[in-house]
Amino acid sequence: MEAINEKTTPKDKTNIIGATLALIKETLVKNAPTDDQIKASVEKLILDPEEAKYVVHRLAKHMQTKTKEMGIDEANIEHIFPKKPSAEWDHPEDLEPMLWHLGNLTMLGERLNNAARSKGYPNKRGENYKTSELVMVQELAKTYDKWDGAAIENRAKSLGPLINEVWSFDNPSRV
Repeated sequence: MEAINEKTTPKDKTNIIGATLALIKETLVKNAPTDDQIKASVEKLILDPEEAKYVVHRLAKHMQTKTKEMGIDEANIEHIFPKKPSAEWDHPEDLEPMLWHLGNLTMLGERLNNAARSKGYPNKRGENYKTSELVMVQELAKTYDKWDGAAIENRAKSLGPLINEVWSFDNPSRV
């Protein structure tokens, strides 16, 4: 590929930049994981805090509204099994390694997130999640009666198709 320098004409610059972008997109598409690979690996996906903020925010935003009329920019990351679990949680040591697991994370408005804090899942679900306007949280409350390791992995697995929609390599305009 030709390099741009001070002697490159504007038309040539445009062509070089266009060719470079096409090569980048082509490379990303060729090296992207398949939908099946994503679905298979999402059950075990543990994120660091910055990755969690980005990934969960994008998924929640996608779930919230297809027309982007309603945003979730004021919401926070909520650990369903919390960082500091109350005595309401049975065997917290079993869930501790899954704290940053994709399935254990959701978005929740700041007020509800502060109210939910360390509560056990039944209380969070009834008092905080069911009252949230966020689709991601509403679906969580409707789907899960209890919260344990199996629920965390099952929820992560259910987010796999959303990951494929949000980061679709079949549609290069979204890369």
